[in-house]
Amino acid sequence: MLFKSYQSRRAAIIDVFQVRDFRYFSISNFLSLTAMWIVRICVAWITWEMTRSKVWLGLMAFAELGPSVLISFYAGNLADRSDRFRIIKFGQHFQTVLALLLALLAWRGLASTSWLLVILFAFSIVGGVTQPARMSIAPSLVAGRQLSTAAAIASITLNITRFVGPLICAPLIAKSFESIAFLISALAFGLAAWLLDRIGGVRREHESSSGSLLQNYRPVFATMRKDRVIASVMLLQLAAWLLVRPLTDMLPAFADQVFRAGEVGYSALTAIVGLGALLGALLAMTDESTARPGRFMLATTTAAALAMIVVGLVNSIWLALPLFMAYALFLTASSVVATTCVQLRAPSNQLGRVMSIYSIIVRLAPAVGAVLIGALADVFGLPLVTSLLPLLVIIVAVWFTPSLLDQASHEAKGE
Repeated sequence: MLFKSYQSRRAAIIDVFQVRDFRYFSISNFLSLTAMWIVRICVAWITWEMTRSKVWLGLMAFAELGPSVLISFYAGNLADRSDRFRIIKFGQHFQTVLALLLALLAWRGLASTSWLLVILFAFSIVGGVTQPARMSIAPSLVAGRQLSTAAAIASITLNITRFVGPLICAPLIAKSFESIAFLISALAFGLAAWLLDRIGGVRREHESSSGSLLQNYRPVFATMRKDRVIASVMLLQLAAWLLVRPLTDMLPAFADQVFRAGEVGYSALTAIVGLGALLGALLAMTDESTARPGRFMLATTTAAALAMIVVGLVNSIWLALPLFMAYALFLTASSVVATTCVQLRAPSNQLGRVMSIYSIIVRLAPAVGAVLIGALADVFGLPLVTSLLPLLVIIVAVWFTPSLLDQASHEAKGE
């Protein structure tokens, strides 16, 4: 049955990749996201080597994700009122410059915590401006019948890069070649920008700006109040990204303090989390995720929380590796289906603003959660905090079970 499920998707995927502009954009998106994961992972390890502080790990995660929230509402409105493609191209070129700066600082031995915070803050601003446009560009690239497949591919690409990024980083970090890793990320950002420059057939469909920012968001909030599925999916993802997703930001502390495995252990953990993310993306392509997305999201989110709980109970890296893989697998699968569900249910003329709200969740929640977990871990210990916080996510999943089981279906958008 699983094989038939993949076969049924194959024709739709081939069809959407026949669109030249979407193909170029997807490759560019893959390169850009992979490069960003390289930056995140290398910065996390350099920070840990310099400070040995879980609070600093949380602060770095917040610097890269949190400040983008300050401009996300503006960016969502910009994505609906302006040329989304131009916004993405600007951000891509700017990220290339930032990655080159990181490579230079690491090569010269000048990558202090202050420099890293400033550069990650800049990455966060760029991400905040471009994320809503990036998450809502699909309708401008493909036909309506291809939209659901394009949305799924974008979500899956986001999560496959969780595997590719760590896979590239792991051996370089083990050899203390972080400057080379940053250079690779700069090259990937640059190639992604070059591909975007080759795209010329984007339909620039946007509305003229009118009214204040608050007035422009009122119809979006009205839509979310009426659509219980969108609201439930976003709140469930908020809980998961706040209390479960930050486990990834604690990998240096787990590798060094809990498992006593150092750089090799950190490389192994990042690689296994990436592998889990890849498997989770594949799991999200099954018929079950399409036919019963609500049930699928509830099951995978709960499974990710349970895996995190057990992680906090083991002190052997060999026992932890399969648990981290399961954690990443189920969290990724849940995220892919949730993102696709929101993209398909949101009205097309509100998509940029809806996705700006969603991007706030997936960017701010992990940043706040990383600081929270880091601070609590310094007081109560990382294993205890890791085991207790996911219990709240399970409670939230139980709370939203009725609305997600009753209504969350992609057919609501005419699939």
